[in-house]
Amino acid sequence: MTADSDADGKVWRISPPSPWRENSTVAIQISNTAYSVSGALLLNPFSAKFSIVRTAANDSPSNGMAAIEVSRAAVDLRFAEPRDRPPGEPFGLRLGQQRIPARLEQLGEAWFRLTPDTPLDPALPYYLMAGPGVEIPLRLTNDAEPKTTEGLDSILAVQQEENGFIRVQLKEKTRRFRIDRRTLVLLDENGRATPHQATLTSDGRTIVIESYSRAVFSKVILGGSSVGVVGSRRR
Repeated sequence: MTADSDADGKVWRISPPSPWRENSTVAIQISNTAYSVSGALLLNPFSAKFSIVRTAANDSPSNGMAAIEVSRAAVDLRFAEPRDRPPGEPFGLRLGQQRIPARLEQLGEAWFRLTPDTPLDPALPYYLMAGPGVEIPLRLTNDAEPKTTEGLDSILAVQQEENGFIRVQLKEKTRRFRIDRRTLVLLDENGRATPHQATLTSDGRTIVIESYSRAVFSKVILGGSSVGVVGSRRR
């Protein structure tokens, strides 16, 4: 766990190494050995508790898309807040005036994936229909062109925790924009890539992976590094 303060040291933010689990209780204790920047000791110890609750879903039009990631195989949509369902019709992929047949999956609280029946063609102008009056042009990335991994830090260790989260420790700091589904791949025991959501901790040295699969994981690939997953395994 890390703690960061504002400029004058009066407000502190505590960040866990992996996301707190829903419906759990977190206790914070500060002993009277703590002291201020002036050297004054805390008069009395302090303790507090709070509960982690599931963020309420927001299916209203105000919950817009925060990110779109497009490849020939799928279109991933991340919304600003959790949703129970995608926006209303029309919703899907369009080429010209023709709707593209695609399968819709929800992979996380705010994460949906559209998988077209036929891979998309990077040379064609596709649009995402995201509710009445909302159409977004899609820019496809060509998976045949590998994304540069220059400067992407190598893996130091990979550990799966009892709660299912996978922590990837890096040798050096990295930045969030360098991590996507082509530079970070999570493989199951059969060598298949599995859908996941990755979060970079505030120190830039640890990636926390949350998978929406119940598979047994075998390996994490990050840039040019490939390391086996050790620790708890789910079935």
